[in-house]
Amino acid sequence: MRRHLLWMSAASGTVAAVCILFAAGCGGGDGGWFGEEPAAWGYHVYGGETSLPGEVGYHPENYGFTLLGSSDVTQTFFGTYTYYYIVTGPGSLVKVDTVEDSNGNYLGTWVTGNTLNHDNVGGSPDGDYCTVGGWITGSGSPGGYILIEPPSPATWIKVHVVP
Repeated sequence: MRRHLLWMSAASGTVAAVCILFAAGCGGGDGGWFGEEPAAWGYHVYGGETSLPGEVGYHPENYGFTLLGSSDVTQTFFGTYTYYYIVTGPGSLVKVDTVEDSNGNYLGTWVTGNTLNHDNVGGSPDGDYCTVGGWITGSGSPGGYILIEPPSPATWIKVHVVP
């Protein structure tokens, strides 16, 4: 199966496209995604009290989570919750550097969907990011998500993104 890989270097801002026959788990230290130019850049943040299983993380609004807001830049979202989902819609993506909470913690993630380099989330802002969302051409990708779980309920989270 032929796929097109579009790669953008965070360090130089250079974009390169290559054609490959098959790739799974693709991604490098400075991020990347499959497909064409994204339809949109941006994300939504939801807060709730339960961790959702698997694929339902793409639509936390259908499972009692509250929409706290949307953005395409670094922004603070207010609401006291145990769990926060950062979600992109179909064809959209966001480059998340880290997530900060009202308790002074920088938070990582290990629960993701359609996300590259999730290990880059966490620690103080450093420009290393994960790519949430994007698509594989022709797959009808639903976007992407990461789950953020502060060690204790937070009154706000600040999503740090890389432009």
